[in-house]
Amino acid sequence: MVKAPKHGLATRKRVLSEHEEGRDWELVASCNDIPPTTARNIVQRETADVKKRGGARAACTKFTPEMEEALVEYLEDNCQYTLTQMGDMLPFDFGVSVSTPLIGKKLCDKLYTMKQI
Repeated sequence: MVKAPKHGLATRKRVLSEHEEGRDWELVASCNDIPPTTARNIVQRETADVKKRGGARAACTKFTPEMEEALVEYLEDNCQYTLTQMGDMLPFDFGVSVSTPLIGKKLCDKLYTMKQI
């Protein structure tokens, strides 16, 4: 669950605009319960936007949405494929070997249920 920023965008913009106009931005920050360190970061970065934190990075993500689409296409073509067979097909299309439980999890996320044979 994404946590909302503690200090809203409007409040951050107010601090930044006070700094740009040459006014006392520290006073505005303290009146809006923004800590001095946070206010200094807003002024130094010259942006009121909150940086995105956490989540999956592209460099660490092995299983892409395109691979999920390919799994669904495999099942649409032939619904008799097992998870192992689909795992054997992925290296030919994407050059990546993926575990069988991960394939099952991704298909369950797409509301496909697999029968054990």
